[in-house]
Amino acid sequence: MANLYVPRTDYITEATRKIKIVAEVQGARDQKDRKLVWSEENGLIDQNGIFSPPQVKQDETFTVSIQRLEDPNDQATITVMVKKAEEKKSEAEPCELEIRPHGANGKYSISIQVLNPYKKANLVIYDDSALKPILTGNVKRLEVPTNDKGYYTFDLLPFKERQREIHVEIVGSGANKKITLSGPRPPKPTGKYMPGAGFWANLMQKPTLRRP
Repeated sequence: MANLYVPRTDYITEATRKIKIVAEVQGARDQKDRKLVWSEENGLIDQNGIFSPPQVKQDETFTVSIQRLEDPNDQATITVMVKKAEEKKSEAEPCELEIRPHGANGKYSISIQVLNPYKKANLVIYDDSALKPILTGNVKRLEVPTNDKGYYTFDLLPFKERQREIHVEIVGSGANKKITLSGPRPPKPTGKYMPGAGFWANLMQKPTLRRP
């Protein structure tokens, strides 16, 4: 003789986690005899026994009814307590930046790493000087995502100034760093020594400039 079997009549879950309610027909004659009908007044249960909890302001209990399709009088009632989800902290997760320059004398590539629990982040890279842009694309500001591991690498355009500064910040956080880069070395003055011309004659001659 077929009958509905429910091994457990009470469940507890969180507002963000679905659960499977277990029930079966023992002694069923065929597949049709095994079919169950699930119901819950708010429509929180599907016909596979999956309960989808709603968001609740406080812990709340819901009632699920189960009955056999072939014998509606053979039924059971299940209670599900849904616990209120914990409120997320409003404070942003701490983020840090590591910036590494590669190169010298006005020719650089830059590697950036975001150090935070989620790794991936969006970056703003900018040059706030009034000088000619040196960012990729000849622009003063870039907004780019890192890869899934928190890295982003890019090349700078060559520059001739003595120093340039690049700023990097993580969107949505207070993390902001500046890196100072050195330009080409200044040329060294050279002059041809004139034997017998005396100290002052050699000193006052117009020097030529020689780059290293």
